[in-house]
Amino acid sequence: DLVIAQLELDMSTAQEAFRIAQYQGIPTFLNIAPVPQMIDSQLLQLFESTDIICANHIEMKQLLEYHDNGRPEETSDIISQEQLHKLCDNFGFQTVILTLGPNGSMVYNKKNDSLFLSPPSPNVRPEDVVDTVGAGDSFIGALVSKWLVGVEWEEASYFANVIAAESIKHEGTQSSYPYLDNVQVDYRTSESKG
Repeated sequence: DLVIAQLELDMSTAQEAFRIAQYQGIPTFLNIAPVPQMIDSQLLQLFESTDIICANHIEMKQLLEYHDNGRPEETSDIISQEQLHKLCDNFGFQTVILTLGPNGSMVYNKKNDSLFLSPPSPNVRPEDVVDTVGAGDSFIGALVSKWLVGVEWEEASYFANVIAAESIKHEGTQSSYPYLDNVQVDYRTSESKG
């Protein structure tokens, strides 16, 4: 089981869902899209009950610009393992998932302080891109569908990269998501660091 929320959801609804999930021992997954301009007490409360956080590169950069006191901090454009570790320490996350568009994704696990770089799908060329709207949602759906059946984050993130890459080849959001029968994934192309 897993409870997923994103910041387009009413904050009090997300907080209550995560509170109930934690009480039941169910992991919580927060997609921080769209990142608010300020980290307020409501968002901090939601972070306290978030186990897994997912963001794209731009959203993560915005989040990293703030300490736990909500004040900006100077950061470079490159997101490091040290920054992700600090983010987990500041907000209490256990896992950080970062989508990198055409560059794949990263998974940071605080428990063993490991960073996994998942390569992009080899099945998409720039000229194949039709519509990127919904790619993040397809990534998350594919990722958690694998993780919930016991697949490790490394393999699940590569599978999610492939699904998201297939979705951007077509117009629309849900209508662009591929059927599993139409997707082939070679897990040997992924790599781990840390």
